[in-house]
Amino acid sequence: MSIFNPVSLACSKCGTPIPFQAVNSVNADRRPDLRAAIIEGTFQRETCRNCAAGLRLEPEFVYLDVARQHWILVRPAGRLAEWLELEQAAQGIFDTAFGARASSLARKVGESMRVRATFGWPALQEKLLCSELGLDDMILELVKIAVLRTQDALPLGDTTECRLIGRTDRDLVFAWLDAATEETVEIMEVPRSVYDGIAADLVAWQAVRAELAEGPFVDLHRLLVPTAPAGGEVLATK
Repeated sequence: MSIFNPVSLACSKCGTPIPFQAVNSVNADRRPDLRAAIIEGTFQRETCRNCAAGLRLEPEFVYLDVARQHWILVRPAGRLAEWLELEQAAQGIFDTAFGARASSLARKVGESMRVRATFGWPALQEKLLCSELGLDDMILELVKIAVLRTQDALPLGDTTECRLIGRTDRDLVFAWLDAATEETVEIMEVPRSVYDGIAADLVAWQAVRAELAEGPFVDLHRLLVPTAPAGGEVLATK
């Protein structure tokens, strides 16, 4: 089931308390409306009744969609530097629920599941959109790497990230976003032929694919962001 807890946050503009139903887990098989809201970018958003300012809760929950083979640990974008520790936690939680430490019936369900860890709403939205558009999330990350290798003047920065937001008949549409605010910095269209070319020649990408697939955090940032424990020092740099 999908589980919610009532919380109250102060409006960042005027300080008025804003009530939320904070999600702890999402079962998209039973609540497809929640999946749709995540893709649309409306989930866990509220408006201040006093000043009309918008506020969105940071994501911190488990997302389950058995029909689409998704099991995703979702954490705030501000915890990205902890990705190594949190992807290990994700695998542990999954193993208890659907993996090695689960019942035989649960393990059977878990055999086909793709275990992922994401940070921030846009990253989760991208994973769900990949499924919606019939794309492989691993190949999508290789597309981003290809773009970084071949394009100049990209809006790279400590707080910017590249996320799929849609497609046209010929292109995949990406947005460079500010990870903290979700505001769009720049829109980028990449020909679908780039994705198809990579998919047809995965041998050429074998080394990078192997690195991306080392754990549930299947994301370009795995190769770019130093890892650190919660509140601790950097552990390693990819």
